[in-house]
Amino acid sequence: MLPALNIGGIERGVVDLSRELVRHGWDSIVLSAGGELARRIDDDGGRHIIFDCAAKNPFNAPIRAWRLRRLLQQLEPDIIHIRSRVPAWLLRFVGAPCSTVSTFHGLYKVGRYSSRMAAADKVICPSTAVFEHVSRHYGTPDERLAVIHRGVDLEYFDPQKADIEFCRRFQQKHHLENAVIASIVGRLSALKGHDIFIRAIARAKQKIPGLVGLIVGDSGKISRLSRLKTLAAELGIGEHLRFVGAQKQMREFYHLSDFVISASRQPEAFGRTVAEALAMERPVIAPAHGGALDIIRDGENGYLVPPADDAALADALMLIWGTSKKWQKLRESVQCFSLAQMTEKTIAVYEKIHSQRTPPKPSV
Repeated sequence: MLPALNIGGIERGVVDLSRELVRHGWDSIVLSAGGELARRIDDDGGRHIIFDCAAKNPFNAPIRAWRLRRLLQQLEPDIIHIRSRVPAWLLRFVGAPCSTVSTFHGLYKVGRYSSRMAAADKVICPSTAVFEHVSRHYGTPDERLAVIHRGVDLEYFDPQKADIEFCRRFQQKHHLENAVIASIVGRLSALKGHDIFIRAIARAKQKIPGLVGLIVGDSGKISRLSRLKTLAAELGIGEHLRFVGAQKQMREFYHLSDFVISASRQPEAFGRTVAEALAMERPVIAPAHGGALDIIRDGENGYLVPPADDAALADALMLIWGTSKKWQKLRESVQCFSLAQMTEKTIAVYEKIHSQRTPPKPSV
C-alpha cells in the first residue's frame, strides 16, 4: 500500500519488488491512487488496484476505511506491506487482518503521525541511520527491526547496456559534447538542495574548464524551477546549467555524467541515486548524513562533505575532477545493494512473520 505510483524512488522500488516477487512465485497486489508507473505492476505480472491511499482529509477517512475493509475481505492477503503514513493510519482504523510490514522510507518528523510506521509486526529500515532513528525515537525493539538496503537493479544499471545513441543525441541537443558534467538527480524540492548544487557549480566553474551542472528532475511547480533559474542568473552561471526535467532513461543520464552529486539538506533514508550512479561507474559526492554513510566510502568511491555546505561541495568537485583517473571499479562497491539481496531479505521477513501468525478470518 502506498499513496501513488508516479516517478520517484519509493515508487520505483515498489515496481521493482513487485516484479521480483512475481518471479519468485508470489501473488503481488499493489494498492495506490494510480500514476504513470501503475501499469508496470500489471505488465510485470502483478495486480494494481486503484485505491485512495493518498488523501489526508480526515472527514472522508471513515468511508475510505470502510472501503478498505471490504477490499481486504475480498483479497484475503497473507501480508500487508505499508509504504507510507496515510495507508498506515487507514489500516489502523480498519484493523489488520494479517501480518504487517512497514518500510520507513524517510527519517520522518518524530511524532504521533509517524508513529504508525513503527507499529507494524516488522519494520524495514533502508539504512543504518533509519534503524537508529526508529529505535531511538519510537523504542521499537531490535527484533522487530530489519535493515534491508534499497535494491539497485544491477542488470539494468549496467554501463555496458547504456544507449550510446541516445546519449549522443542528448549531448548534441544540449551542447554538451565537450562538457564536464556534474549531475544532480531528484525532484526539485528545497530539501534536495538544488540551490546548494548551483552555488557549488558557480564556485567550481573557474577551476574546471567546461563544467556544466545537469539538473534531472521536476517539481510540478513552476515557482520552484523559476527560483532556481533566478539564482543561476544572479550568480551568472545560466550557461553552465541544464534543467532537463524528469526523465525515464536514468541509466543513460548517469552514463552521460562525469560525476553525480547528492546535496540533500535532510538525511536520506538510503540514497538510491547514489548507489545507481556507482553501479554505472560514476563517482559520487554526498552529504555526510543518512543512508549515504552506508554507501560512500570516503576517498574510495566518492567523497562525503558536510551537509548544506556549497563551499565544501565545490572543493570536492574540484578534487574529484582532478583525480578522475583514480575512480575505477566503483560498481563493485554496490554489489551488496543489489535488487536480488533486497528481494531475498524481504521475502525472508514475509515468510518469518507469516509463520508466526495465522491470519484470522476477517469479520463481515
